[in-house]
Amino acid sequence: FIIEDNYIYLLEINSRFTTSYVGLQKIININIAKTIIDLIDKKISVEEIGEIDYSSKASFYKNDDGILEIKIEDN
Repeated sequence: FIIEDNYIYLLEINSRFTTSYVGLQKIININIAKTIIDLIDKKISVEEIGEIDYSSKASFYKNDDGILEIKIEDN
């Protein structure tokens, strides 16, 4: 939490990689983690990222053994 100007702010930080991150990373034209770090370090600006291409679709399912699989399809 942060205390500032007599107010208490509760922050939640979820640092886990999620299934959606795995799918997004496979279908877009940028490295998400590197881009976030570069933005934080001010190595690039939001304007420099350019257009993000979502040219495919990621689907998640469990196979017969109960293992999560990812299927990538072009749009």
